[in-house]
Amino acid sequence: MQPKKVLVVDDDKMLTTLIKMFLDELGFETVGVFSEAKPAIEKCRENLPDVILMDIHLEGEIDGIKAVDLIRKEFDVPVVFITSDTEEATVNKAINTNPYGYLVKPIIKSTLSITLELAYFKHRHEQELEIRERPYRKLVDDTENTIVVVINDNIEYINMSGLKLFGTINIEDLLQKSILPFIQEDKQEVFKNRMIFALKSNTRIEYFETVLNSLSGSQFNIGIVGSVITFKKQKALQLVIADKTEEIQSKRLLSEQDNIINNLYDGVISLSLNGKIKSWNLGAERILGIPKHIILGEHISKVFPEKDEMFLQEHILEVPLDKEVHNL
Repeated sequence: MQPKKVLVVDDDKMLTTLIKMFLDELGFETVGVFSEAKPAIEKCRENLPDVILMDIHLEGEIDGIKAVDLIRKEFDVPVVFITSDTEEATVNKAINTNPYGYLVKPIIKSTLSITLELAYFKHRHEQELEIRERPYRKLVDDTENTIVVVINDNIEYINMSGLKLFGTINIEDLLQKSILPFIQEDKQEVFKNRMIFALKSNTRIEYFETVLNSLSGSQFNIGIVGSVITFKKQKALQLVIADKTEEIQSKRLLSEQDNIINNLYDGVISLSLNGKIKSWNLGAERILGIPKHIILGEHISKVFPEKDEMFLQEHILEVPLDKEVHNL
């Protein structure tokens, strides 16, 4: 089994000498020791390590935290911070980069060994998980519905359908922006409270209808559901958003048409194929004197009791059917 390769970035020469000695004794391979970030990043391009030990405060224009950001963009390698700075502000900055470990100086050999092994195997596990999740992620990327992942209200991920709905082709236009301003103003507080409750109680966000204001200025009627997930090692909400604009417009159009028919002066009646009355407008009520709530669902023969069933079949029911057949 090949020894795990470690890259050390620290400007304390005495410490790096000690760390290299520890690494040799523990069976690790030291692939490079650097006091600045830039040459360390170049070394990663030549010989990618399995783990990087990175000091937070470095010489040069790039500190350890910025170096980790640059490394993450180009390389898939776990980083363990080493530092003597235990100030809360520094620790929080380091934690926000999601490191695989944090060692406080002076470095103890046994702690170094455990931290490196944990960082290596945790990273391996995440890589395997990534491979298993790829089919799911492709499904998410290709779905017609919008998928948005938010952490603390901020958008951390959005799929291709979502970019289209929000009115942009650049994901950078949306990342790290609050989702709330995109929700219609009078429902923002309600939706925010639903997100907070879902995260606290680890429950779903039930179906919620609102209007989405896109970056392009267009408005869409949408339905949203959500669930709590882990994203980038943090608790997050995965929102599934469906564009309901066409559906709502169709329903509105049908309602308007129905309203027009219902208020026609002439009587309009619709029948099922077996002669049952399906609709009955106000004109039919006026002309025939039968209220809608009494006649719906009854056979047409109840309206014309003087006509026998054969007459009704031939002159009312079969005529439209015959026309429909000839029109095919």
